[in-house]
Amino acid sequence: MNARQPARETGQTLTHGIPRREHVALSGVFAMQYAAVGLTMMLPLILARRGLQAAEIGFLSAIYAGAGAVTQVAMGRLSDALQLRRPFILLPSLLIGAAYALLASDRPYTAYAAIYFAAGACFHTSVTAVTAMVADWSSQGHTASAFAATRLWGSVGFVASLAALSPWLDSDRLVIRGTVIFFALAAAAAVPAREPARHVHVAADISSSARRLFSDPQMALFLGVYLLFKVSESASMAFFALLLDSLGGSRQVVAWALVLNAVCEIPLMRWAGPLSERLGRRPVILVALLVLPMRLLAYSQIPSAAWVWPIQAFHGFTYAFMLVAAVAYTNDRAPQNLRATAQGMLGMANALGMAAGPFAGALLSDAFGLRGLYAALAGISLCAAVVFVLFGAESRKALHGRTGNFIARLASRPVVSLPDHRAHYDEERLATDDR
Repeated sequence: MNARQPARETGQTLTHGIPRREHVALSGVFAMQYAAVGLTMMLPLILARRGLQAAEIGFLSAIYAGAGAVTQVAMGRLSDALQLRRPFILLPSLLIGAAYALLASDRPYTAYAAIYFAAGACFHTSVTAVTAMVADWSSQGHTASAFAATRLWGSVGFVASLAALSPWLDSDRLVIRGTVIFFALAAAAAVPAREPARHVHVAADISSSARRLFSDPQMALFLGVYLLFKVSESASMAFFALLLDSLGGSRQVVAWALVLNAVCEIPLMRWAGPLSERLGRRPVILVALLVLPMRLLAYSQIPSAAWVWPIQAFHGFTYAFMLVAAVAYTNDRAPQNLRATAQGMLGMANALGMAAGPFAGALLSDAFGLRGLYAALAGISLCAAVVFVLFGAESRKALHGRTGNFIARLASRPVVSLPDHRAHYDEERLATDDR
């Protein structure tokens, strides 16, 4: 029996195939997680006040993401093997809060590194599990819309926490305590979410399919492109508060610039799901890849913090479009029994990019200053766009031919075609659904 049939048979209200109960619960998890993330954007300023240099702060961000990079595939495969998602959301969320609580007092740099490692491993595990659960519940062919409709509440939480707490963000204690509380609430929000019914697969089948997933040339290419994208994006965000601070911006200016980011991404995130289902994943990904270099180059040229506002308006075309389309692209290419493994691979690429970005940013900012850093990041992100234009294919055959104009059809095809395992996965998915 398909995981989505029970909801339909009992007449439950569905949101893109997700029962209303699970949609509300998982939306709440995202909202609380990213409400906490909004406050963690102030942590570089707290650490700078304690005497850490920009490069040291960048290395901590690299440790945070690096911890996620080394755990994501293993956690995803464990989740698939156990056929469980909720424990991988709930327990890590509680552990993240406990780790951040240790930042309440000044500590040696090695202690900061350990805290960031633990928090990073837990955060990326939790996000991967939420994403996999959304994919489990979503109806066939509507994963992008289901994910967008759920994940946009993360942006709402991000906006709400920074906007509501903006007058008190100068308080280090409030920032840290608020972060701990929001992660505890994320764990609480996961409690009502039920595990979707799934077919049982033996471990040998999972292991064999996972090896095929890793050997998919198009999956490998996309993850490489996504990695370069995240290197550029994560480095820009890791040093964003420090850039505005160097240009005379206060914590409130930093907070409201981030709020504008999230406000602009919410409608575009909602739009990105249906758009990627109508036009294909590739055109949506291309928009994100082409807009990001222009944003980063603009950051490198602004003379004061006041010039940041128009640049922020384009954040949704990079972050929201890539986030939704990347999750859908990855889910398209994976067999049904390996969705968490595939999302773990995407999470690994995301975490590797978020580790390499701040690390490279620390070195580049020391060598060329903050303006030079953003110019270099623009060049890295442009490389990702060129590679995907030349070699990146659409994620599923079914998406070809849906577009009605020449430009859209052109955007759906690579210049150079690579071997494609998509047909094998389509057959395997159909065989799985028929069992």
